[in-house]
Amino acid sequence: MDSWLHHPNFKDIVKGIWDEACNEFSGQFKLIKKLSFIASRLRQWNRVGFGHQETTLALIQSNISAIEQKSEYGQLSTAEQNSLDSLIKKQWQCNLHIESMWR
Repeated sequence: MDSWLHHPNFKDIVKGIWDEACNEFSGQFKLIKKLSFIASRLRQWNRVGFGHQETTLALIQSNISAIEQKSEYGQLSTAEQNSLDSLIKKQWQCNLHIESMWR
């Protein structure tokens, strides 16, 4: 998935999974076992790291709305502004992940 490639630790995660994979066998059987192990672990990582993106997006948007409503009554603190900036960035990333699933 494209969203995997945008993850900042993608290469490290795949390398870690590859290094952890079964090394007990030799030859082609070892490669088949490693690929099977990697596929299983990547599916797990995908569910945990990228699953339920619509739910995640809705929660992010709700948090953004709450902070924006608070800003209507006065100026946001530095921490609140940083939180808003972070949420907007997460919203953008979540939208990218959702978009990549539709390609």
